[in-house]
Amino acid sequence: MIDYGTVRSGGTRSDTINQSGIPIDMEAKTKNLVPASYTTQVLVAKFGASVGADDMVHKFRERRPIPNWTTITAAAAAGQTTITVAHPARIKADVVLWIVRNGVRVMQLLVQDASIDATVTVVNFTGTTGSGTTPYAVEVGDAVVIGQEAHAEGEDVPTAYTNITVDVTDYLMQSDRAVKKTDIGSKIKHYDEAEKSLMADIAMAWVEEKQKMNMAMWLGAETREITSAGGPRRYQVKGLIDRLTENSQDFSEVGDGFTVQALQEAIRETVDAAPIGSEKFLVAGVNINNAISAWPENSVRVDPRTTEWGIKVNKIITQYGDIACVYDNTLTAKYQLADHGAILEKRYMRMMHLNGLPMKAYNNITTQRDIHNYESAISGTWGLQTSCAESMAMIKGVS
Repeated sequence: MIDYGTVRSGGTRSDTINQSGIPIDMEAKTKNLVPASYTTQVLVAKFGASVGADDMVHKFRERRPIPNWTTITAAAAAGQTTITVAHPARIKADVVLWIVRNGVRVMQLLVQDASIDATVTVVNFTGTTGSGTTPYAVEVGDAVVIGQEAHAEGEDVPTAYTNITVDVTDYLMQSDRAVKKTDIGSKIKHYDEAEKSLMADIAMAWVEEKQKMNMAMWLGAETREITSAGGPRRYQVKGLIDRLTENSQDFSEVGDGFTVQALQEAIRETVDAAPIGSEKFLVAGVNINNAISAWPENSVRVDPRTTEWGIKVNKIITQYGDIACVYDNTLTAKYQLADHGAILEKRYMRMMHLNGLPMKAYNNITTQRDIHNYESAISGTWGLQTSCAESMAMIKGVS
């Protein structure tokens, strides 16, 4: 049956005419929300060139100076010929030891032990005395500071010793992300013609994947397993929360606020192991960033790298040197990480990738037979390398 339309009496209004004849008020360009929510990943990428690895299991070596301290592990009264220590391997024959308690040097001793174990044979070593028993008692926890060998005139050179390197392992991971459109979807008319191509989709997918990479850099639990995929190896990168355990500052019992003094103490622990040319960066979560905003104006300055790096960088002035500060908005209550932050060492932190397979976009990967779809993808490998973890610190529990 023919539809002859609808007859209306009187004047027509905008709601009584054929609605298909009214164009939609639509702006030509799509407004994309592109949050800067992968600050840590951007920051570490700026620290230096990504480390090219030859295997998904990347190994390297670290070498440290022999520590020049240990502690007393067994209390003893005065008049003893031995002390019991936690790390006897650090002590050698004829070296000078200082027993220190609460900032006071209790006594100075000389090691006289040719076969050192947890119980170290010592003599009193003060003034003209190089013999006798310990003049004072020792307590558990007393610091034993290890000095140089006090060489006797004409004596043979002592037995050589040195510190060897240790192996460190980091895993890389591979990740893929595809976007696809049908042939019809790419040909029909759009207000924003960019939506007809894959470029807008792949650009947004890149942002989304960078966000997820940033989260893995914090939350990742190192994994290398063959069960979930039925045989093929699957990897997960270890995040900063699991990496930075040597220096961990917990402010959960401190109460509200994060002061300049609190930051200085966190920095101090990392400065003791700082390399030549050290540069520290504080990655701050919401709670730390809010506290910093209330600090005196002269303690926080704008770092010139803000323009160069594309992320806002402030510089905080402390007694242990300046530290650059960035806010990472992945450290928020949304992810239950608002109380977190970390002090990173630029010299000892890099992104990684398997040689020949960095993260990148692949355009038009459609097979020849699949004529009705257009597909692009993001794929590649990445990892995180941190060495000398004692030069960095994790901060948590800031309210």
